[in-house]
Amino acid sequence: MKTPTLIVGTILIGTSFACGAQNPQRERPAEMVYYANAYADFYHVPREIVYAVITHESGWNATAISNKGARGLMQLMPATAAHYRAADPFNISENIGAGVHYLADLIAQLGDWRLAIAGYYCGPTYPLERGLAYANRDVVEYVNAIQRIYTRELSTPPKPEVLPAAPPSEPIQQDTQEVIP
Repeated sequence: MKTPTLIVGTILIGTSFACGAQNPQRERPAEMVYYANAYADFYHVPREIVYAVITHESGWNATAISNKGARGLMQLMPATAAHYRAADPFNISENIGAGVHYLADLIAQLGDWRLAIAGYYCGPTYPLERGLAYANRDVVEYVNAIQRIYTRELSTPPKPEVLPAAPPSEPIQQDTQEVIP
């Protein structure tokens, strides 16, 4: 049996969502969509990719915890959350901000969104070394699952943007310090 690679765009039968997130069509609370859009725009990551990752990783469940210890909407591992300064991985803004920042860094480092998604799943080492010839079955299935959700997101007409009922508690945090003259 031939091992699938990332360049093969096969559609796999059945997808398991992390953390028991079996309903990819779960209602998306306005606050989550607000932060997903804001951080996607800020870090120049397509919104649909962010939606696809959140849908697959947690099913839009902000309190999701995987059996490996990943937490929150974008299922950040503790070391990744700490690296991207998400002190509370269940905080919607911190989790999405850190996850999208990580995705943006992976896209910049790996140069291809498929490799970035593979890197999001398993870390950047092997996708960086092997490129699109990376053939770990779990990683290929993960990338294909994200691609299917991404394609569905692109074909779904956007809903009118609704701001959260109350203003967001924290603005987007930037990496630069404000200079006061």
